[in-house]
Order: sequence, then structure tokens, then C-alpha cells
Amino acid sequence: VFNEEDSLPILNQKLIDVMEKDGRFFEIIYVDDGSSDKSADIIKDLAEHNAMVKGVILRRNFGQSAATAAGIDYASCDIIVIMDSDLQNDPADIPSLLQFSYGSPAPGWSHRCLRSSPAARSRGSPGRPGWQKTSQLP
Repeated sequence: VFNEEDSLPILNQKLIDVMEKDGRFFEIIYVDDGSSDKSADIIKDLAEHNAMVKGVILRRNFGQSAATAAGIDYASCDIIVIMDSDLQNDPADIPSLLQFSYGSPAPGWSHRCLRSSPAARSRGSPGRPGWQKTSQLP
């Protein structure tokens, strides 16, 4: 997330609607990459009001790769769908994408099975400078 205060509430509702309809356990992780607008405050509010939402607030802009890594580090699910927060990726595509969860992903999407990746299990993030966890599922 980078300066996406207008799209975050819309994206959040679309994600929740799609995933609740799909019926699988899910979590939504927003990583604010040093936004100068109210994106971080919106993420904190979304995380406080929905147990399925986590927020990671980076102290400054570290770039998309670092923000993506932060989100992966905080994920607790086996399958991760990475998408931008600008509404260019349609959350309605996620159920179709999940058909590919143990094979090749659909073009333009990414997934990763954390429990089968030793590198993902060994990489720790909570102590990394510049990263702040705002909410986490129990």
C-alpha cells in the first residue's frame, strides 16, 4: 500500500465479500510502504475492527519488494495471494486462482506455500528495523 487511502476501504470490502463467499479461512495483510496520506491510519482501523485483517506499517518507503517480503513474513496461511491495493487486481479472481494453489499460478498472480519452504520458515521479521506490526491473528 502506498498512498491508497481512497481505495483501501473498497478493496477491503471486496476482499471480505469474496473470501467469505468462498468459505475458506483467510487473512488479509496490508503493508503500508511509508505512505504520506492516511493509508496507515485506515489500515490500523481495518485491523482493529476485523480479526481477519493484519496491518504492517513500514516507517518509510522501502519499495515494493521489501513491502511484499514484510507481508509474506507476517502471513500465517499456507497460500498467499499477492496483489496491489489500487484495485487493478480483481478480488473476484481469487477463488479461480486458488484452483492453482498446488500447481502453476494464473498469469499476473503469485502464491507460495510457506510450510513447504524452509527459507520462509527461517526468515524472521518482527525484529527487523523499520517494521511495525499493528495487528495479528491469535
